[in-house]
Amino acid sequence: MTKQVASGMTFGDLDIRSTTPHFDNAAPDRARLAVNQITTYRWEFDEDVTGCVNAGIEGIGIWLRKLHDFGEERSLECIQESGLSVSTVSLAGGFTGSAGCSFRDALRYAADSVGLARRLAADAVVLVSGPRSGHTRNHARRLFVEAIKCLSDLAGESSLNLAIKPMHPSQARQWTFLNSLDQAMELVSQVDLPNVKLALNTAEMRHEQSLIERAAELAPHVAVLQLADAFNRPHTAGESTENCHLLPGEGDVPVMEIAEAFVRNGYRNHLEVEVWSDSVWASNPADVLSHSRRLFPAEVSS
Repeated sequence: MTKQVASGMTFGDLDIRSTTPHFDNAAPDRARLAVNQITTYRWEFDEDVTGCVNAGIEGIGIWLRKLHDFGEERSLECIQESGLSVSTVSLAGGFTGSAGCSFRDALRYAADSVGLARRLAADAVVLVSGPRSGHTRNHARRLFVEAIKCLSDLAGESSLNLAIKPMHPSQARQWTFLNSLDQAMELVSQVDLPNVKLALNTAEMRHEQSLIERAAELAPHVAVLQLADAFNRPHTAGESTENCHLLPGEGDVPVMEIAEAFVRNGYRNHLEVEVWSDSVWASNPADVLSHSRRLFPAEVSS
């Protein structure tokens, strides 16, 4: 495996020396609303784009599966013509081998995602570590840190951030061994690179009681604040914890108050509605976008 950082960058046989952003999304002086494509699961890539434009939503979070299904170049052209800003590119990771792929394969997929994100002028690529998968916690952590450092080099001097995503403890066996704010902040501090930050989903952090109180501490380290609701209660025996998010305002997580606290404390990246929910996915995506737009009027996101 070769890694080189100079006037150009290569990783293995991946070469992104000529990869420059297609669009110019200057740093905003306010937070902007975006909706992640996983939220409108039933729609195709171009339907998501058209839906966001029609709903008056300024940004979109790219879900890699939809982008690849629609075609990379077609997707890039679609975003360019829409005028939408790109909040995130999701998801990459699984560096612990949990999905049956090697560390090298996971790293190559993530590196390719970084290249796409640069072309889209995205704010961030969202990364999940993967579960421990039989590794000791220290070894799993070393694998993730090694991957992050390689990807940080690939992101180079662009404005692209790597957004490390902690998730609820119920997701520890499938998605990530980072299951608390303190674990995630400790890893970001350990890596200590300016383009390595956090992706915080309010539903995934529903077990944390201090998001509002810690907003001033956390805001500078958050690449994207992802908004979703949930019921913050123990799950009954046999109850699934998969895809149990709700739209903001439909559960008992103080989503609006969290968003306001981060904005008050200087957060100026996207407020991205990212909802993993079988019930939301079964509903009309246009209604989902309208709901999101109504909840976040200009005075909340400015």
